[in-house]
Amino acid sequence: MLPWTANEDSSRTSFWPRVREFAVPASMIETATARRLAGDWAGACAAAGFDIDLTLRAAARDHGRDLMSRLRADLRALAPDLLRWHMPRIAPDGLLRPGLTLTLARYEAADGPVHLVARTAPAWADSGQRISLALWSRSSDEAVHHPHPRPNRRFRLDLHRHLWDAGRVGELWERSGAGGVLGRSGGGEFPWLPPAGEPLERVAAGEPRQWSAVGEPRQWSADGDPPRQDAAGEFRQSAGPGHPQQWPGSGEPPRQDAAWQFRQSARPGHPQQWSGCGEPPWEWFDGGRASPSGAASLAPLPDGCAVDRWAAEARILLAAEGRSAGRVLVRCGGRQRVVWEVDPHRAVPVPCDGPLPLLPVLPDAATWILPDLELLRTGAIEADRLHPLVAEALVPGHAATGPPPVPDRPGRPHTVECRGARHRIGLVDGVLAPLDHDPDEIRREELLVALTGTPLPCLQAIDEAHRRPHCLDGVRERLAHGDLTGALAVVEGLLGPEALLRPGPLREALEAAAHQRITYGLFRTGMTGPGPAWYRPTPNGRRPRNHRTRPRRATPR
Repeated sequence: MLPWTANEDSSRTSFWPRVREFAVPASMIETATARRLAGDWAGACAAAGFDIDLTLRAAARDHGRDLMSRLRADLRALAPDLLRWHMPRIAPDGLLRPGLTLTLARYEAADGPVHLVARTAPAWADSGQRISLALWSRSSDEAVHHPHPRPNRRFRLDLHRHLWDAGRVGELWERSGAGGVLGRSGGGEFPWLPPAGEPLERVAAGEPRQWSAVGEPRQWSADGDPPRQDAAGEFRQSAGPGHPQQWPGSGEPPRQDAAWQFRQSARPGHPQQWSGCGEPPWEWFDGGRASPSGAASLAPLPDGCAVDRWAAEARILLAAEGRSAGRVLVRCGGRQRVVWEVDPHRAVPVPCDGPLPLLPVLPDAATWILPDLELLRTGAIEADRLHPLVAEALVPGHAATGPPPVPDRPGRPHTVECRGARHRIGLVDGVLAPLDHDPDEIRREELLVALTGTPLPCLQAIDEAHRRPHCLDGVRERLAHGDLTGALAVVEGLLGPEALLRPGPLREALEAAAHQRITYGLFRTGMTGPGPAWYRPTPNGRRPRNHRTRPRRATPR
């Protein structure tokens, strides 16, 4: 049965296939994996586009041999290509989130915790999409030229080692909630969800609808959603005994996705009301603030929130801080905040008046559904196109259906309509040339072109291939994601290794990539400032009085 995708936001689904195709190419995965299995962790990092800003000898000198031993074990377990696969990315091109310092592992030391971090360059120097590995501690912070040298509280992977540790990738199935997304029952904190793939029938508006969560029938009006069940397993009833609960919805049937239920529990124009008595159910929440009358309405959450995993991940976060209960802040959008009250037995959102205190932040990796799960669920990607470790974890028993597709042989002749006949163009001595015209004819046609004449269609096709080839979009995507080797392989396969590029979009794209790599090298050596002049903040953090957000366009009198 096809999954129900009507009325869903497909932006994430359409965004990630291009990322999965170009961001981590198969050649990078193959080379990095071979070196990692051979015990060469530094070579694996180099193959995956990582820069190493640490040495084991310096770690032993500064923090002791015990910490150095743990660090070395983590570096040997690190799959850098897998880490690049799961790194946070931004729209619209799926590039790495710039200026980020992300914790991979944390080690306790005498002078305070030491973090193994992965850093991305700022946006103005992120050419090549390279990642650097380093150690960070409060006592010795050497990344003075990085805009954000301290580890980020929201983007951290020390609690999600299955996203970079090759020995713990098997945990990905459970930690990502793959069972609920790919076809197993909802489970988790929401056992009332029906198994995925079982649609519920529509009935006429106004008729009561029966539905059994745990073998017990429940009722609700057909023009709304089913009653919610909290983590303790009890339904909230605002109507009297024997009366079905009324939900002022728009007539859509209940969905199989917990995140969808969470987003749709309060629709515009139909806010759910909470009397303020007792514990609020998890639908009644508005980004951490309640109205003065005690009623709160829930703003729709973005698509892709892993709501049914938040409670379990919040407990993991609190356990890492040595606590079994407390409040956790969830950032589920640019300005949306949700505060969860978590204890060993239940987890519910709570309204909060006034500014939020400094709370532990749920990691971004636990906030959203894994993109690969969404792609598999919607059929936007096949398991063969996933990272091999990810495919093995998310699709148990998956085996490759065959060898990977063989790309076109470099220099394979192409046909062109030329003066009523089909002619071939292909590589000759490392350059693209017409194959069905003799050299004398080619020289005459080139002289005619120099005198502003119209060239042969074969020569027109060759000129267009040098300036704006059909593979230009793919070359640009590879360059944007740092796959310079792959981009050059595509160009050489089309034009030949000895080709001289002519002025045009292709040459401009390659030249821009070369200049950006120089900028990144200057950033790495510390020979550049914090960025362009418009990027540099003022010392006191305040804007000058004459600062304008837009140029003045009014004409003075």
